[in-house]
Amino acid sequence: MEVHYATDFEAAAKLGDKVRTLYSVLVEEAPKLDRPFYSILLWPKNVSSAQYLSAMPETYGELAEFALNFGMDLKATVSRFCALRLKIIGGIPVILMIVRPQPLIGSNSPFEFLPFVILGSPEYQGESGEILSTAPVWALSHRRPLTTAFARELSSVPETLADKSILLVGCGAEGSKIGLHLGRAGLPRIHFVDADSLSPHNLVRHALLPNSLAKNKATALKEQLDTIFHNDKNAKFGSTEQKALEVIRDVHSFDLVVDATASAAVLETLIREDVAGPTLVRCEMADAGRIGYLLVEGPNRLPRLDDLQVQLYDLGFEYTLIANWLSRHRDEQFRSRGPVLEDIGIGISCSSDTMRLPDDIISYHSGAFSVAIRSFLNSPPESGRIQVNSIHSGDGIEGNILTFRVEPPTVLVAQGDSSWCVRVGAAAYADLRRYLSKHRWCETGGLLVGMIHKRRKTIYVSRVLPPSRDSRGSPYAFRRGVKDYPELLDRIHGRTGNLLGYVGEWHTHPRSRAEMSEVDKEAVRQIRETLASAGIPAHIMIVAPNEMNSFVFPPTNG
Repeated sequence: MEVHYATDFEAAAKLGDKVRTLYSVLVEEAPKLDRPFYSILLWPKNVSSAQYLSAMPETYGELAEFALNFGMDLKATVSRFCALRLKIIGGIPVILMIVRPQPLIGSNSPFEFLPFVILGSPEYQGESGEILSTAPVWALSHRRPLTTAFARELSSVPETLADKSILLVGCGAEGSKIGLHLGRAGLPRIHFVDADSLSPHNLVRHALLPNSLAKNKATALKEQLDTIFHNDKNAKFGSTEQKALEVIRDVHSFDLVVDATASAAVLETLIREDVAGPTLVRCEMADAGRIGYLLVEGPNRLPRLDDLQVQLYDLGFEYTLIANWLSRHRDEQFRSRGPVLEDIGIGISCSSDTMRLPDDIISYHSGAFSVAIRSFLNSPPESGRIQVNSIHSGDGIEGNILTFRVEPPTVLVAQGDSSWCVRVGAAAYADLRRYLSKHRWCETGGLLVGMIHKRRKTIYVSRVLPPSRDSRGSPYAFRRGVKDYPELLDRIHGRTGNLLGYVGEWHTHPRSRAEMSEVDKEAVRQIRETLASAGIPAHIMIVAPNEMNSFVFPPTNG
């Protein structure tokens, strides 16, 4: 039974006939629906007790004596209850409330509720209708109603998250688990977005169960959380049965947007659109489930999702597990589609019945993502973040979670062709300034490593290669050599699955401005001819004490 609201004896008696009639109608016409009846809530006046309870009463007489020991006259209360004809069902539900000297273990309240049912059927009543002392008593379990506040308490989630709102886009296997993790932790404002319905094969990996088959995934997830927290008026779960691309352009009212679609189109839209307000998070699984990664944008979208993606690839240079993943991805892409220079799809979509991935692997990654999302909601990051989860099984199980801080990039509008943009990673920018400071009297230079995305007209610089051993610099000129560069670039290609490579050249002007000299212009002409066959632009970056400029020129063949 559930306690819905409290009233006094007089008010209850006035409604007695209506409640009895409603109870009878529901018994006959809707036996599966909840039915209303009265119960007794009894508590002592201004009395607390530390008395230890060694045994629970088993008869009405024992219960009355038990209550009297705590300052409650149960017999008089039950007599009045019966006299006012408030006894609608065969038993009399009774809740005794004992005030303890301090809060109960696992609770923030000193009130201890002890629920019982006194069997009041005719065989346990006297001639005048009174309940016999020998009437059996059943002790019930006290169930505290579940609210999002109680869920936060049980989950040790800060109360500050009660006002945070989340838009979860993509309610497949991964998104559904993230959403229910966050909802069950007591986050009361989650809005789900998905246009798809739950199919039978989804049940292998999805958080929803068979009773949601054929329902829209977003709506079904909302209904699940509404059911869990049906007693909570503060819970405001929502759903939209639309495609992600129809929703993500208007997300300013949310604190955080989680993209769990594994969709390249959604990623591209999030990058291109002016999504102001919320923190953007994208999470995917990759490498047949061996890896999961989470990208979290920084304040004012610096770094942006695409900056973080390039930095993730760059981590392959130092981390073997990422290098192995990108290498396998390159081989698979080559077998299925041939060489690809942009629009790299490296995530896993679990919606297809051809995907081979078990539920527990998805749960592992989704759980790690959920923990990170709660952390970012509680303490918004001052920079971007990359989280990489890994799990491998062989003779044993190995799992690991790595987190990387990513500082804002430097964004340059290209000289030469202003339709292009150059985004220089923070580490690469720091290296450029360091080389300028180290070589104060002579020009120096080297190569830029990163990714060129032609459709976005964006060059991403993630790494700076130093001057080669045969490079030569003077106060007013620099001639780049070639020694060591082929080996370095081959290693970068190998460690990043050919996703990162040469994206331009850099040199310093320590004693002048960051403008192109006649020598630089001639170098550009030669570089454009060399890169024409690859269809990529020539890019020269010049670093001076007070400025830095990128000069981008499209291929000579257009």
